[in-house]
Amino acid sequence: MKSVSDKAIRKAIKGKRKQKKIIFDTYKVDLFYLCELLIDDEKSVNAVMGKVFESIWKKAEAKSIQDADDFKSLLYSVTCKTCRQHIFGKDVNIFKVNKTTAVDILGSERTEFTGNVDSGFICLNKALNKLNSKQRFVFVSVEACDFSFKEIGTIIKQRDAVARYYYNCASIELSRELPENVLTIDKVASLLEKNRPNTIPEETELYCLNIIKKKQGKKHEKK
Repeated sequence: MKSVSDKAIRKAIKGKRKQKKIIFDTYKVDLFYLCELLIDDEKSVNAVMGKVFESIWKKAEAKSIQDADDFKSLLYSVTCKTCRQHIFGKDVNIFKVNKTTAVDILGSERTEFTGNVDSGFICLNKALNKLNSKQRFVFVSVEACDFSFKEIGTIIKQRDAVARYYYNCASIELSRELPENVLTIDKVASLLEKNRPNTIPEETELYCLNIIKKKQGKKHEKK
């Protein structure tokens, strides 16, 4: 992935259109792929990415973001939160589970999967499609973004034990669906990365760029 300088981040947050475009070009493929994995509907992906690039600048300004690493973390977090709202609505308790159940799995380790990496992404995607929406959301967010359970807990508005619960439930289900042999957590993440697209649809790009151009505000510059 191309890198973005801290200076470019600060200029984009202040409203510089050129730097906003640079940031969009840097992260657009990863964010599109993440949204696609979570939502699996191109029209909805367009709407989500548009909302992300409409709101990220004010959120970064509010958090006094100054460097590229912090901005990237915020960008991925905002993207997952926007996907969560699109999929599940505004119900903050949608991921709530029985308290005893969450405590019971608090000490659980990440599960290893049975499967064969050579069977490819199609096999993995079919298995992911058999997860319920909550399990898939948590599992993909962890694997695609390398989020901790604490970070996912914040996104789903629950404790990290609840995030771990959904992740482990997904692990069990996937282990039943994937072929035999060994497909470890690390190989799942690698397989997701291997199937990352090189570009995004033109319609998505034009939609997001139009959002960036429109949201200038009186104090924002055009160049």
